[in-house]
Amino acid sequence: MTRVERRKRQRNIDPPTKDPKQNQEDEDSSTWSQSPSKDRTRDLPNSIYEDKLRNWEGKILGSASGVFTFKVSLPALILVIAVGCYIKIVENHYEHKFTELMHYGDYLEKLKTLSKKVPSLEDRLSKFQQELIPIDERVFDMQREIRTANDSLTNVELRVSSISDTSSKLEHDLPIQKKRFDEMEYKLNEMGINISDQSKNITSFEDQLNADKEQITMAEKNQTSHVRDTPTDFETKVKLSQDDIFQLKQDMSNTGEIIKNRLTKLAEDLETSNGKFLKRTSQLDTDISKTEVKIGSMIVKVDEYSEKLGQFKSNVNSLSADVNKMKPIVDYAGLKVQELDINVRNLQSQNTGLFQPINVCVALAFILIAVSVYLIYFRYENNGAQFREHQRTESHSTPPFMSQRAPRILDRIQRFPVFDNKVCVLSFYSETMNLHKQLVKSSLASSRRGGNIEVIQHLVRRHEDILSIPPARYIFVFVDFNERNVILENPGQDFGDKKLVTVQAAQKLGGKSST
Repeated sequence: MTRVERRKRQRNIDPPTKDPKQNQEDEDSSTWSQSPSKDRTRDLPNSIYEDKLRNWEGKILGSASGVFTFKVSLPALILVIAVGCYIKIVENHYEHKFTELMHYGDYLEKLKTLSKKVPSLEDRLSKFQQELIPIDERVFDMQREIRTANDSLTNVELRVSSISDTSSKLEHDLPIQKKRFDEMEYKLNEMGINISDQSKNITSFEDQLNADKEQITMAEKNQTSHVRDTPTDFETKVKLSQDDIFQLKQDMSNTGEIIKNRLTKLAEDLETSNGKFLKRTSQLDTDISKTEVKIGSMIVKVDEYSEKLGQFKSNVNSLSADVNKMKPIVDYAGLKVQELDINVRNLQSQNTGLFQPINVCVALAFILIAVSVYLIYFRYENNGAQFREHQRTESHSTPPFMSQRAPRILDRIQRFPVFDNKVCVLSFYSETMNLHKQLVKSSLASSRRGGNIEVIQHLVRRHEDILSIPPARYIFVFVDFNERNVILENPGQDFGDKKLVTVQAAQKLGGKSST
C-alpha cells in the first residue's frame, strides 16, 4: 500500500477536526507549501489530515524511539560501567606496580650504572685482547728458548756419552799399559842382571889375564932367549885381546849407562804419564760431576718451565674461552639492559598514558549513544520539529556521565574565618608525597619567613578525602601527571574530576592555593 492510498483511507476513516488554532499550527509546521492562488478552505481537510498523520507518526516514532533508547542506552550504560570497573582494576594494578617500582628506587640507578658499565666492559675486553698479543709473543719466545735448551741438553748428553765412552776405553786400556810397563821393567831388570853378570865375567877375565901376564913375566925371566922370541906373537895377540876386552868393557859400561839412563827416563816418563793420566782422569771426573749437576739443574729448570708453560697455556686458554663466553654475554647484557630500560620507561609512562585507549572506548560509547539519539529523534522524514521541540523541553540539561558528587562535596565545604599559619601540601599519590613536601620545604627555606612555617601533608585518594582538607593559610596542590597534557579535568569531557574539585574546594576554603 503506497503512501497516497494510506492517506486516502485515513481521510475516509477520520473526520476533520474543527480546532482552528490546531489547524493553523499544522499549517505553519507543514512542509507542503501551498500556492497562494488556490483557496485555503478547499485544502483545509487535506492539511488537517496531514497534521493528524504527522501526529500519529510522531507518536508511533516516539514510542519506538523510547523502546529503542531503552534497549540501546541500558547496554551502553552497562558497557560504560564495565569499562569504568576495568579502568579502576587496571589503575589499581599499575598503581601497585608503580608503588613497588618506587619502593625499589635504586633499580633505575642500577640500570643506568649497568648501561654505562656495559660499554666500558667491552672496552676492557678489547684492551685485554690487545694485552694478550704480547703475552702470546712471550709464550712463543719461551717455547723457542725451551727448544734451544732442549737442543743444548741433547748436545751435552752427546758429549757426556762420548766422555763416558772415552773413560770406559781408558779404564780398559789402563791395565794393559800398566802390564806393558811391568813387562818392560822386568826386562830392564833382567838386562841389568845380565849386564852385571857380564861385568863380573869381564872382571874375572881381567883377573885371569893379569894372572897369565904375571906367569908370562915369570916365564920370561926363567926362559931362555929362544923362548923370548917365540911368544912375541902371542904377546901381540894378548895385547890385542886386552885392547878388545878394554874396549868391550868400555862399551859395556857405556851401554849399561845408556840402558840405565833410558830406564830411568822411561820410569820418569811412566810416572809422569801415570800422574798426568790420573790428573786428567780426576779432572774428567770433576768435569763429569759438574756437568751432571748442571744437567740436573737444567733438567729441573726445564721441568719447572714446562710445568709453568703448561699452566700458563691452560690459563691463557681458559682466559680466551672466558673472553669468548663473555662476548655474547656482554652483547646480551647490552640488549637486555636497553630492553629493561625501555620497559621501565614504558612502565613509568603507562601511568600517564594508560587510559588513552580506554578513553577512546568511552568516547566511542558516547558517540554511539549520541548517534543513536540522533537517529531516533532527528532523522525521521516529515516534520519532526514539534516532536523535537517537545523532547528538547523535556530533556535534562545535565550532560550524561557527569559527576554529581562535585556539587554535593563543594556544598558541604564551609569557608573558615581563621586559618592556621601552616602550609598544606595536597598530593594524589602516596609515592610522591615526600617528594612534594621536600620541594615545598626547600622553597620555604630560601625565604626569610619560611623557616618558621609548619608544613603538613594531606593525601586525596577519593572525593571524600576533599572534605578533610586542613584549614591552612597556604595550600599547594601537586598534580604529578595527567592525561592529554591537561592540568585539571574538563567537566563533561574527562572521566573523573577529582583534581578539579580539589582545587575548587581549596579555593572555597579561602586560603591561598597554588597548583
